[in-house]
Amino acid sequence: MNRLTTQITIEQQSLSDPNDYNERTPGWSELATGVWADIDPLSGRQLDFARSFSHTVTHSILIRYRAGMSSTMRARKGDRVFNINAILNQDIKGDFKERNIWLMLVCTESVTDQTPESIEVGWNTLSEGSWNSME
Repeated sequence: MNRLTTQITIEQQSLSDPNDYNERTPGWSELATGVWADIDPLSGRQLDFARSFSHTVTHSILIRYRAGMSSTMRARKGDRVFNINAILNQDIKGDFKERNIWLMLVCTESVTDQTPESIEVGWNTLSEGSWNSME
């Protein structure tokens, strides 16, 4: 039996409020916080099975059944972000019989969100270092 030993946040895609030019920026908003989960890195047969849904999967996350979950959402554990590739409805024995007991989120871990400022600072630092090394 899997143990739900960590808490995650489920996020959904959202749009910001319109700015002065009536533009909306895409982003993420929290749908549910404190969701108990079991995060497992995939290997062996699990990885082969999960890759039938997506070639880039890295983890499975088990949570109690929640209505309304979709593969357009993502899970977050601190700074770690898991994009959901597929959702499998499991029963207690691990069979996929859609009894609304467990959900296995088949996920790909991605890098955390970067702000434009951090990207720009990194580029400026790299550019200055490159110029200095050429002198």
